[in-house]
Amino acid sequence: MWISKQTEMTQVSELCRMLAQDRPFIIEPDGSMKTFATCKDRKITLGEMQHAVGGYIEICRCPSVVKIDGADVATSGWEVIIDEEGCLKDEREPNRLATSLCDVYLCGHMIMGKALVVPKRMI
Repeated sequence: MWISKQTEMTQVSELCRMLAQDRPFIIEPDGSMKTFATCKDRKITLGEMQHAVGGYIEICRCPSVVKIDGADVATSGWEVIIDEEGCLKDEREPNRLATSLCDVYLCGHMIMGKALVVPKRMI
């Protein structure tokens, strides 16, 4: 899928804005993001995480800084929750932004479907 440079920069700007809010949020496969409706001051339950990603969860650790489309994005203190079996489900689309955030290209994997981005303190 071809994405324009302007769209990439808009996604990076939106990602930085969402991280600055210090609240959980969901990254959709198309790169759009929305705040996850949960209390800011409590831990997220397993059921809430499973519901958000649509299956059994897997936690992807974020490095302290990732380079997304040429921009350095600070991700220290964040975890990305994904569907553990997302690659096995035919209806799931690749989530390029979440994959970049987790820096999992190094392992040759692509995150499929929704991703829930959560401050470590809430898990």
